[in-house]
Amino acid sequence: MISWDDVYKVVATMAPLYVATVLGYGSIRWWHILKPDHCDAINRFNCFFVFPFFSFYFLSQVNPYRMDYPFLASDIVTKSAVIVALALWANFAKKGGLDWSLTTFSLSSMNNTLVVGVPLLQAMYGPLGYDIVLQAAAIQAALPQAVTSFVYAKEYGIHADVLSTS
Repeated sequence: MISWDDVYKVVATMAPLYVATVLGYGSIRWWHILKPDHCDAINRFNCFFVFPFFSFYFLSQVNPYRMDYPFLASDIVTKSAVIVALALWANFAKKGGLDWSLTTFSLSSMNNTLVVGVPLLQAMYGPLGYDIVLQAAAIQAALPQAVTSFVYAKEYGIHADVLSTS
């Protein structure tokens, strides 16, 4: 049974993330502290500086020789099942398409493992949860994230000169 101590650990871990999200939303929508051009600058700062260093900090702690291979195999099988289901939907459904398939794949299988997963699973399972999330993030950073970025660029004609196959 889940004890109150476990519930407290999860709430204490997740509360700062949600408080920051609500404060960010409120500073734009309710209090009008930030303008749209400020938001663009913050997004660019996060994209080019914060996220790469944040990811490197966590991914540098992964030992590729001590990975949990059954977990990684289950992660690959799950992502493959999602890809097959979305490919069938994109090809045979009336409203199916590549753009929504990519978005759905990103939301369903490439969740924000480092920002939410690390503190949540560390609070729930301790060091084992921390290691599992780091392993999933390492595999995710190596394979699906790169493929999804390539397909997005190909679909929307971004950097067509670089991605040209002719």
